[in-house]
Amino acid sequence: MASLQSQPIATRAELLTRVAEADRGGDEVPRPARWGGYRVWAERVELWVGQPARVHDRARWIRALTPAGDGYAGSAWRATRLMP
Repeated sequence: MASLQSQPIATRAELLTRVAEADRGGDEVPRPARWGGYRVWAERVELWVGQPARVHDRARWIRALTPAGDGYAGSAWRATRLMP
């Protein structure tokens, strides 16, 4: 609510002021009409951090997705370290 995403802002203090003004004290944040997007349900995520000599740190997380309502229910994530 406080951020005009990707727009320039002069200082962090200005952003924090906008956040304080937008805080209504409740858990539910109303979605502005300008907000859009897609909900993404990931089954698999892989990340890596490049290291010297191509000895990268790699990891993969996998979970099962089951259709539920207008989305999915996901099982617990399983993590696996991978060779580079």
